[in-house]
Amino acid sequence: MEIPYTSALILLDGADLAIMHLIQEIPAHEVRIGMRVEAVWRDDEDIEPTLESIKWFRPNGEPDDPDVRIPGEKRGTGLGSWPGGVAPTELVVRNPRTGEGGTAEFGGEG
Repeated sequence: MEIPYTSALILLDGADLAIMHLIQEIPAHEVRIGMRVEAVWRDDEDIEPTLESIKWFRPNGEPDDPDVRIPGEKRGTGLGSWPGGVAPTELVVRNPRTGEGGTAEFGGEG
């Protein structure tokens, strides 16, 4: 594993829940939300039916996914599991990075 390393929530294609895993083969400052990645697997003889069979993920060269976002930002989620595409936290919590989202009651846009 390269140091420093980056961990990320990775949403696999077709999945509703993300997994936490390592991102390697790219400088940490170049990792982005929506970056498309692929798994780097252990050697065939070491593969077992667990997440430990994935060493890490690396960029795969495909364009970033424009529909992935941090809750509170004004773009589509791409996650698809929330009614109406709105995360429950967005109804009450503002995004601390952008100041967007949330209800007026909690200082948001309403």
